[in-house]
Amino acid sequence: MARRTRPTKLHWILRDEIMDELLRTFVDFICLLYHEARNVRHPIKEAKLAKEEKYLRLLNLPNNRDEAWVEMAKLREKASEYDNADKIINLFQKKYEISLQGILALYKEPCWKNTSYGGNRWAPICFKVLELVETIKTGDIVNSKQLIIEILKMEHNTGLVCEKLYRLYR
Repeated sequence: MARRTRPTKLHWILRDEIMDELLRTFVDFICLLYHEARNVRHPIKEAKLAKEEKYLRLLNLPNNRDEAWVEMAKLREKASEYDNADKIINLFQKKYEISLQGILALYKEPCWKNTSYGGNRWAPICFKVLELVETIKTGDIVNSKQLIIEILKMEHNTGLVCEKLYRLYR
């Protein structure tokens, strides 16, 4: 029988470093979900979705994806300073006045059907990020890393999530 040893100080330092890296990626995912939700302007403009107050902060983001990503940089930087998922989520929720569950509900709206932007293709990505929230909260590094890999490989309207992040950071 293998003998179990107590975790060393190095073990906890490495664990914290891994969790910090997971949280930085998590911040990018949360930011990307809000970034894509700015496309709510299209179904509103086409009168397929009511212009509700809960979408006003999203509508204030620039139409251009690169300009919107740049505008969100300070918020990403601030979120990266936090050491837990709830604080990160609350920062975005407060800024845009809509929860992640609200973003998921928006992405599930039928107004996105057959559009080349936003919406239905982002709903499964948002759902997977919500799963990631739970694994991060419990400190489950193995499943968190697996979910991150799955999310990066998920498809949206114009490619993979990893490709979208790469283009936005160029």
